Amino acid sequence: DATRAEALGLEPALSRILTAQALWMWGEVERKARLPEAEERFTRGIELLEGDYRFDDPPFVFLRGALWDGLAGALLTAGKDNREAAGKAVSLLEEILKRDPGYSRAWTRLGHNCFDLVAAILRWGGDPEPVLRRAVEAYGRALEFDPSDKWSREYRAVCRFDLARSE
Repeated sequence: DATRAEALGLEPALSRILTAQALWMWGEVERKARLPEAEERFTRGIELLEGDYRFDDPPFVFLRGALWDGLAGALLTAGKDNREAAGKAVSLLEEILKRDPGYSRAWTRLGHNCFDLVAAILRWGGDPEPVLRRAVEAYGRALEFDPSDKWSREYRAVCRFDLARSE
């Protein structure tokens, strides 16, 4: 991402990008044990990148999606309503994939977001089937572009199992 930032003439914003990446990684670690701190890290990372047109290149949108996904996971773990954050993560990834349909990491992350959103739907009420189907589709697309992606293969199998069980 740093090389891409330099190529796009984003040197002044490079520290914001790297800080947002660090906040995402730090938040992922803290999400397991220190939820308030994780929420704060994800939120600060989102604030660094939101609303700046210079961050509309797919890798940066991907990072924003990862930050929103992290926030959604932290909120869900804390028992808070995470539907808005999870929905924002999904919409950012869908935005990337409209521009770059071959971005396999974004397909995998979209599958993970949908998979995580199922837990929120079950907790807050609703039908998870359409979201599970979207996850299966996303993992399948990831595998089209990267057949060696073991995470997409395993999670797609879990989603298919859950769909078959619900029928």
